[in-house]
Amino acid sequence: MTTRILLALTIVGTMMIGVVACSSATHSNAPAPTALPSPTLSPIQAPRVGEVAPDFALDTLDGSRKVHLSDFRGKAVLLIFWASTCSACVKELPVIQKFSVQQKMAGKQIVVLAVDIDRVGDFVNVTTLQGRLGLTYPILVDDHFQARSSYQITNVPVAYFIDSQHVIHSMISEPLNDASLHSGAESVKGK
Repeated sequence: MTTRILLALTIVGTMMIGVVACSSATHSNAPAPTALPSPTLSPIQAPRVGEVAPDFALDTLDGSRKVHLSDFRGKAVLLIFWASTCSACVKELPVIQKFSVQQKMAGKQIVVLAVDIDRVGDFVNVTTLQGRLGLTYPILVDDHFQARSSYQITNVPVAYFIDSQHVIHSMISEPLNDASLHSGAESVKGK
């Protein structure tokens, strides 16, 4: 008889724990997961050459405005992903600055957008770096992982050359140099 009572209490206790756990899970303040891929669907892939570049809306480093990639429809774009903790990225920044100035002086319509993927706590370092190197192109912060996720960025530096219709013409996943910058710019010229 005691064994039966203990067994019944164990079963009832287990059921109560299950009910409480399910109840707290359904009434939790945590947001419900959204858009989880089904096991039969493939995960999001990085955009490829020939595809339209995903749009995004990111704040400038100083927080003064929100920039959308779509703001530059009609112009070619050099979109770079970088981090201040990446030495190869930091080395390419002055090369990109020189290229940006040359393009403007030549009257070419290529826009440079630099998406910084540093942590929020590193933004002071990024601002200091921007001033020290005299970078004049917009530095955008991806502190909510929006662009990083859309472009599936796992390593930096990564650069996309995007034409005026926002079709990707090339993607470079190594530090940019004069030759790769001019070659990429030629690929989107007049498109």
